[in-house]
Amino acid sequence: SWAIFTHNIWHLDERLDLTLGLRYTDEEKDLDASLTANNPACPAALSRIGLWGGSLTAAQRSALLAPVCLPLINPLFDGAYSGGQHDDEEWTGIASLSYDLTKSWLTWISYSRGYKAGGFNLDRGGFSLPPTIASLEFEEEVVDSYEIGAKGYLLDDSLQVSATYFFSKFDDFQLNTFTGTNFIVSNLEEVESRGIEIETTWKPLDQLVVQSGVTYTDARYDDDLAAPNTALSDRRITNAPHWIVT
Repeated sequence: SWAIFTHNIWHLDERLDLTLGLRYTDEEKDLDASLTANNPACPAALSRIGLWGGSLTAAQRSALLAPVCLPLINPLFDGAYSGGQHDDEEWTGIASLSYDLTKSWLTWISYSRGYKAGGFNLDRGGFSLPPTIASLEFEEEVVDSYEIGAKGYLLDDSLQVSATYFFSKFDDFQLNTFTGTNFIVSNLEEVESRGIEIETTWKPLDQLVVQSGVTYTDARYDDDLAAPNTALSDRRITNAPHWIVT
């Protein structure tokens, strides 16, 4: 992984600042593996299923094999795998304007772009049949974020208040799903998150500081997800509560 970046602040006048940042990141991941399962239960079950042959339907075979032939102990996934390669090349950065309304109050508006690298599920449970390294791969996640806010002082500068509205749109959101036996990362087309955050710091006495905050967030999966994630359409993201109070 290597990157080059620049971050700059221009004082356009006494009250107005422009911040511009830009980063180029290049990441490469190579994957080779040699897999061997040594649990005897699965080969024995596969042998018996083979003896029964065509008398079983595909659903019946799957139901009989499921308890003892999980991918992590299934010899059908054994073998040497090579040639797995994932490359990410991304431009990210920030553009922000801030303005001093008074000596005590600052406002700002900003746009930023970030990303999380893609890669491979390092668990044979992520395989599909026929097993290939490509079936373990997931793509990079990209987010475009917007903010508008203000912060300043009240009560003879003893109370600092900050308020921000934010909106973020994720493309190829990396969803970590528990399948019942293991965790698999896959990509969802789109996720959106928006909300308001208010934070305060109050110093009523020299010896006492009181900090508080409240955040309202509405973070949801896309309303038209494709299979196998259809059930998540327009639902709130896991571990993204509407309210956080501190």
